[in-house]
This record gives sequence, structure tokens and C-alpha cells, in this order.
Amino acid sequence: MAEVIMTRAQARAAAKVNPGIAESLSDADLQRLGVLDMGADYDPAALPPSPRFVRETLRMTQEQIAEAIGVPVATWRNWEQGRFRLDAAVVALLRILAAEPDAALRVLRRVA
Repeated sequence: MAEVIMTRAQARAAAKVNPGIAESLSDADLQRLGVLDMGADYDPAALPPSPRFVRETLRMTQEQIAEAIGVPVATWRNWEQGRFRLDAAVVALLRILAAEPDAALRVLRRVA
């Protein structure tokens, strides 16, 4: 079981991000910010960043990111709202966008 430094609500409040963004942070996002300890068995590589976290980190609207990756905006919204489970390709894309956003967006623009 993960050891929690503070409650998730406290962690979101402590995160040095816009309050609107803080509400969308997953446990993995909070751990990356250093306010939630997921324990010794936590593997950050095992959990992808949430679609909303990636989009807001890139400071893009849903419409902009959907266009950038070539999906309908409704699809992106469904991913953000958790209506559909993310498949392996989407998880990989989120990891790439989180790790190397400039390179990923540059390549995506070239392909489009």
C-alpha cells in the first residue's frame, strides 16, 4: 500500500500549479511533483501521465492538442474524462509528450 505524506486534497493544494490544474492531477502526477509518496514499490514509469496533465503542462486547449496528435476533440475529451481506457499507443504518446514535448510536437507537425 502506498504511503501518503499528506491527503490527496492537501497534496493538490500544496502543488505549485494553478488550482484548476491541481484538481486534475493523478496520484502519479502528485508523486512527480514530490508531494505524494507512493512507497518503495512505486514505479513512475508504470503509470502514464494523465491526458489532462499533459495538455495543461503543454498549455494547450483540448482542440489544439487533439489537432496536434490527429484525433477528434471528442476523443481527447473522452480520454481526459476517463470514459475510455487508454490503449498502449495512447499511453506511449502521453509518455513521449510528457518527456519530450518539443520534439514530439515538432515530429507530429511534420507528419500532418
